[in-house]
Amino acid sequence: DWSMGNEKELQKVFNQADAYDEKELGQKLKEFGIKAPDSGNELTDPYPFNLMFPTNIGPSGKETGFLRPETAQGIFVNFKYCYEQSGGVPIGIAQIGKAYRNEIAPRGGLIRLREFSQAEIEYFVHPEKKDFPKFHRAKVADLALMLHPHQQQLAGEGTIKMTLGEAVKKGIIANETLGYMIGRTAMFMMDIGIRGEHLRFRQHLPSEMAHYACDCWDAEVEGAGGWTETVGIADRSCYDLTQHAKHANVDLQVSETLDKPIEVTAFTLSKKVKGPIGKAHGKAGKAIMDHLDALGDAEKEALNGKGGKVTVDGTDYDLTPQMSMFERKTTKTSVVKFTPSVIEPSFGVDRLISGVFEHAYYVREGGDAEDGSMTRGVLALTPLVAP
Repeated sequence: DWSMGNEKELQKVFNQADAYDEKELGQKLKEFGIKAPDSGNELTDPYPFNLMFPTNIGPSGKETGFLRPETAQGIFVNFKYCYEQSGGVPIGIAQIGKAYRNEIAPRGGLIRLREFSQAEIEYFVHPEKKDFPKFHRAKVADLALMLHPHQQQLAGEGTIKMTLGEAVKKGIIANETLGYMIGRTAMFMMDIGIRGEHLRFRQHLPSEMAHYACDCWDAEVEGAGGWTETVGIADRSCYDLTQHAKHANVDLQVSETLDKPIEVTAFTLSKKVKGPIGKAHGKAGKAIMDHLDALGDAEKEALNGKGGKVTVDGTDYDLTPQMSMFERKTTKTSVVKFTPSVIEPSFGVDRLISGVFEHAYYVREGGDAEDGSMTRGVLALTPLVAP
């Protein structure tokens, strides 16, 4: 049997299964001769599957809409109002509601559903200030948890037990704010009845992580069906607000007043480029100038007076040195603007309930029968959730 003596290699493949693209997954299915478990039939090649639910909307029904696959976007849409009411960052916004996914094979009771309850927190922070005082004051840093970092997964190794403080210090967990959210999630889960020895936090692999994410961990609960992802805790960087600002054409940057003024150097597009760009690119000129104006300072400096190629709305344009001139200006300011990063704990409520029920249930020997053979099922809910 090939698997004998190759358990570590098989574990590596298993750990990376979620990160394979369709071609890689197809190759692994063929390599290991995997067939349908009940019938023994050959499997088809993997193909993309839309997990969003489409629906027809509008008077004629010709418009296509989608049921929301997560609740969080409502928070990003309302961020500007919430920020104005709170007066600054950090700011945390939470909500709970229904989400919908076109689940391929609903099963496992509350584990795989097409309609499910989701509870999410979006905690907005300064992108360069992700330290968290309560991480140490609330003793979250001292909490020792079973962690499954991506290094261990790629090596085919199991979990390691480590305090969150040590994990942050070693760079295994990206920052204190993310570490605090992981710790408080673990504490909450154990308070409601999830057994600590059957709870682990698995880090997303670099190839599995969303392209915009800085770091992401899943709280997984072990039950009769194996390990089940129950909570996702991610540092989503500035992606959500940046995308919403771009497509809704609204400014979602926030301001911070500094104790001491600082010098800020910025590049602005020179007015001299308007003529050459308009003459060479006609109607596309305004879009090109807007694109150049929105570039970061490093990108502006790289183009400044040199020219090059830029891509605007999917079309490539060649710019001469006269079309890519920027003016460098240094000013003093006491206010800086930035787009907040967001740390997101996202709870699958149904899966949490399923885990609580399973971990609370056991069979007690002995009972009313004279020989003591009767068994009794016991649901030992914690006082926090017991009716």
